[in-house]
Amino acid sequence: MSVNLLQSQFDALEIPKNTIQVSIKNSPEEIIIYILVQLRIKKSFSKFAKAFFKKFYC
Repeated sequence: MSVNLLQSQFDALEIPKNTIQVSIKNSPEEIIIYILVQLRIKKSFSKFAKAFFKKFYC
């Protein structure tokens, strides 16, 4: 595949709407909690999850 063809595909790429953007720099547990919060899932988090929740939102 030529470099020009690849660049044209990136140029035409549209940013999706209504998505959740997640950083992969965080641990899997932090990513899951972040996604759950973004989806507004109301559940009782464990003590472990609450600690990570505070890290993101307090």
